[in-house]
Amino acid sequence: RLVILAENSSAQLTRNLKADRLIGKRADEVIFRTGDPLQMEHLLRVDCYNASAIIIPSHNSEFQDLVSADVETIKTLLSLSKNPKIKDKSQLPYVVAEIQDEKKLTVARRAYPGPLEIISGDSIISRLIAQNVRHVGLSDVYEGLLSRGNTSDLYVRDHPETEGKTVGEIRQLFPKAVVMGLVRVDGTDFTPMLNIPDDSTIKESDRIVLLANTYSDTDIDPRLPKQHHGANEAVSVKPMKPRESTGKIKKRLLILGWNNRLPALISEFGSYEDREIHATMVSVISAKERKKLVGQHGGFTSNVDCTYVEADYMVEAQLREVNPALYDHIILLSSSILEDTHEADARTIVGRVLLEEILQGSNKRPQILIELANPDNSSLVGGSGTEMIVSPIIMSHLLAQVALRRELQSIYTELFTVGGAEIEFRNLTRYGIEAGNYTFRDIAQVASGFGETALGVCKNKKNAELKNKLILNPPKHDHITITEQDELIVLMTY
Repeated sequence: RLVILAENSSAQLTRNLKADRLIGKRADEVIFRTGDPLQMEHLLRVDCYNASAIIIPSHNSEFQDLVSADVETIKTLLSLSKNPKIKDKSQLPYVVAEIQDEKKLTVARRAYPGPLEIISGDSIISRLIAQNVRHVGLSDVYEGLLSRGNTSDLYVRDHPETEGKTVGEIRQLFPKAVVMGLVRVDGTDFTPMLNIPDDSTIKESDRIVLLANTYSDTDIDPRLPKQHHGANEAVSVKPMKPRESTGKIKKRLLILGWNNRLPALISEFGSYEDREIHATMVSVISAKERKKLVGQHGGFTSNVDCTYVEADYMVEAQLREVNPALYDHIILLSSSILEDTHEADARTIVGRVLLEEILQGSNKRPQILIELANPDNSSLVGGSGTEMIVSPIIMSHLLAQVALRRELQSIYTELFTVGGAEIEFRNLTRYGIEAGNYTFRDIAQVASGFGETALGVCKNKKNAELKNKLILNPPKHDHITITEQDELIVLMTY
């Protein structure tokens, strides 16, 4: 049962839910109550202390309004924890809260002694943007993982009968799912162990991380198919050449626009020790103010060289002056100066059109990554070499999934952060195999031989017109024709 506490609960909110493509008629199942989450008596109106989970999303922040949003979240956590009727803190409900500034995580945890997961919006979106720059094309994969019901989803399952077995042994127990690894549980601490060796032993507290199409596909199948002998015989594998060390990879970034998470984004790029980043940031906000905010955030910045340009990228002449064709990646950020998300997206979308005009005929085509603030505008963006991140949708999916399964917070943090387990695209030549017709089971075994976990196939990634090119967790024994333009989607460890 879903209950929403809103400051202005009205029939219009219900109509908005009914108009949603996915919610539709189920909007009548949602209970609305009017109230302010900062007020204890208003929290009691929704019987919060008997909730299975409480979700506290952060409101949209305007420029220089970051503190206010996080302070409200922390104040709500304090209100929940200070009810005089709650004598035993173990009675406090499970809470999932969104904090925009990661530096306030410690304060937020101190404010609520009950079970709590905090998702830092700035950090998550910054990591996703940085990962999409690091591995071009990952936005589609993340959308598939985060969007329930559209493609394969992540599940965390307790299977006590697997205790004592190895990861390699349990792979065959799930014929319709990919075993991505484990989550090791120690009280309220969750340690993700993704893409671990097949000889790793499963302990009593371990939970299995699975990529599957449905929840039922994560059940152990009692009617396991007979082992297929010679699974790798059809795949001729050549020895893979070791990677040559070429020093730090140099990348030139053009960042258009400004929002409150840009300092966190610069810090995230700075954590990429194998990269040397030259970032040119274009905004109407003064260079002095932006440099001050980036400096106040701190973090890893030693390998990021920042250039601040005061200009309006909506003016074609000013955009041409920075010569976009010289860059490897161009990031269009959703503006935090404008309160209306449609207006913010309008600037971003028009900026992208101007870029297309300027880049037309250029020998070099940079990757363009666009951040949108309103999902209604996503249909207006597309084209070759363009990727898109809709920040509110990503945060909504994360809040909902972590509310339903707490361990997912640790898994997504591991996947989105540089180092450790990461999702990457692999060309067939990486494994020394040629284009041809393979089962996904064959592909998975070849990838496993190189210490990687195959998650799926991306058909002709560079073809923007091709629909449904992302195939996650295909049936293991169905044959897939893989061409030289296709790439494998794998989970690997740095």
